[in-house]
Amino acid sequence: MATDMTIANTIWAQIAPMTKMAIAAREPVGDARALIFRVTIRPGTMHKVRVELNGMDLYDVQLFAISTKTMKVVKSEPITMVHAEALSEAVYRICTPNDGRKAAR
Repeated sequence: MATDMTIANTIWAQIAPMTKMAIAAREPVGDARALIFRVTIRPGTMHKVRVELNGMDLYDVQLFAISTKTMKVVKSEPITMVHAEALSEAVYRICTPNDGRKAAR
């Protein structure tokens, strides 16, 4: 049975092309409620962003860093309750934190 990709496709379309280029977003994979895609932040670590539609029709955004040597997974603090209009900004911010939040490194 195929998974309904409507929400994942909508999330991908709501992220601005310039944001996707700035963070080198690629390899989108989705399910019925979320989208996960790879981004480039630092060599030697694979970074993935998960954007999930929550029960209030808002988005939760979280960054995962996976060490290619130790396979250790580190999660960033999520950005929650994001409106569709602010999704591109939230995705960019989680990939380039400069406001004191601890990033997944």
